[in-house]
Amino acid sequence: PARVRIGMDDFAVKLFGKIDSIDLPQIGETVVQGRPAWIVHHENRHTPMLAPVSGEVIGVNPGVEQGKTA
Repeated sequence: PARVRIGMDDFAVKLFGKIDSIDLPQIGETVVQGRPAWIVHHENRHTPMLAPVSGEVIGVNPGVEQGKTA
């Protein structure tokens, strides 16, 4: 099976500015192309980000959960 890394590129991060938090999908969860896969929290806004592909989540970036973009 193919593996794909998805997420926000530098352009999207700059559009948001300081991101307060991100709700990531859980490992083992299925994301569906065109449907919300994670939610970005910025000030009082909650922006769902759409999955570019469908598939099972096999890992997440722990730096993102800790407020880092590493």
